[in-house]
Amino acid sequence: MVLGLTATATVGTQHSICKAFTIKNPEHIITLPDLSRMNLQLSITRDTEKQKALLLLLRSDSFKKLDSILIFATHKRTCDQLASVLTQNGMNAASYHAGKTDQQRYAI
Repeated sequence: MVLGLTATATVGTQHSICKAFTIKNPEHIITLPDLSRMNLQLSITRDTEKQKALLLLLRSDSFKKLDSILIFATHKRTCDQLASVLTQNGMNAASYHAGKTDQQRYAI
């Protein structure tokens, strides 16, 4: 027996999962009609000056009123650099990744 849980699987992803796990009765898939989260905000840009654009974004009306924010990066080094830039610009920031000790991650 297989139980698969996901919060964001599209119909295409659901079909791929059924195929990968040889699920012959896809009618057993339960979906919810609206998975939008009103408390989440997503911003995607393709700026060449990424750090400058990030600082402008975080200081914008949409973001400056937030109590906390998560910024995802693909490398530990990038996480550390971003935290440093944000801190140097007066923001309370810390990087959180697998290179941190349990104690460091807990403190964050």
